[in-house]
Amino acid sequence: RSVALGAPWISPEDSVLSWGDFLLNLGFVDTKGHFVIQSTAEDIQDLIRSNRHRRATEVWRSLESIILNETFGIDCYNVLLPQKFGGVGKRSVGDDDREVLIIGETSHYHFNPPQTKLERLMRGTVSETLQIPAHVRWGSQREQVFEAIAEDFMKPATSTVELLLNSTDLDVIVYTGQLDLVVCTPGTVRWVENLRWPGREDYLAAPRVGMGSLGILE
Repeated sequence: RSVALGAPWISPEDSVLSWGDFLLNLGFVDTKGHFVIQSTAEDIQDLIRSNRHRRATEVWRSLESIILNETFGIDCYNVLLPQKFGGVGKRSVGDDDREVLIIGETSHYHFNPPQTKLERLMRGTVSETLQIPAHVRWGSQREQVFEAIAEDFMKPATSTVELLLNSTDLDVIVYTGQLDLVVCTPGTVRWVENLRWPGREDYLAAPRVGMGSLGILE
């Protein structure tokens, strides 16, 4: 038996602290942009460690806006996803950006508003397939949900993963997307390697094994 954690938001501190280096190493920001991102991430770290989690969430939102500006509108869930480009100047963050940044979504959705696309899907194909009556209309409450969890959003959940490792016989599988900034792999590696559990030393000493699909290296 096992549990798989896909791109999990487990340690917000480790994730945001890895964003600046991730973007710099891939060439999406210069050293000045890296400094601004890293400084804000360190402010978030201080807020988390002082248990000011709601304020940490607010600063996290501002950091997403900074990243949008410094990268000219990168997609934070697939950094190589092609984006519309309006010119060489940095973008100002408008109302549409702020709306999607509230729930951690960025410019991919700015150019293709998610609610419109999602509403079409949910009220069209999904409703027809599930034979949902016409008077029952799907609606998005995403902003209200995010606001309700704002206090908890920046709290670490590593203790829950440690509970699974220390108190159950479940295998715990953690995976992330190589092109995902929000839960980028370097940040995930950091908190995984710091987990406290009996198998930690064996895990760290284990040889790395390659993975492939249909004869292609993953």
